[in-house]
Amino acid sequence: MATWSVLRGRFNHRLVDKTEEVSLLFSAINTALNLTLEGNYLIHTIKINIPNWTNNVTMKLTIEDEDGDVIYESETLNRNTNYVLTNLKDFIAVSGDVTFKYTLSGVPGGEGGTVKTSIYCI
Repeated sequence: MATWSVLRGRFNHRLVDKTEEVSLLFSAINTALNLTLEGNYLIHTIKINIPNWTNNVTMKLTIEDEDGDVIYESETLNRNTNYVLTNLKDFIAVSGDVTFKYTLSGVPGGEGGTVKTSIYCI
């Protein structure tokens, strides 16, 4: 499991936009990968770049708080597509650890591929 730790800091009563990019390498047989985000932030946008998998699989992003409760779930995301998720009900509040769960509908096949994610928060 990877951790985004770059997003820590104090904001001293002003809104400061932070961005973190991460790449997740799915092998030909991976169907799920997780990342953890730590800190106290408000996520306002998530960008996801999904590769052109060999197999026709889709992906879902689920964000869970440290109690395992789902605080965000994306629609089905298609392969070979870039998404900008801004339908986050204003913001996703992050307090403590949250887990980003990337789940494929099946195995990607071929050589797998890399999902790239950018998270924008204040």
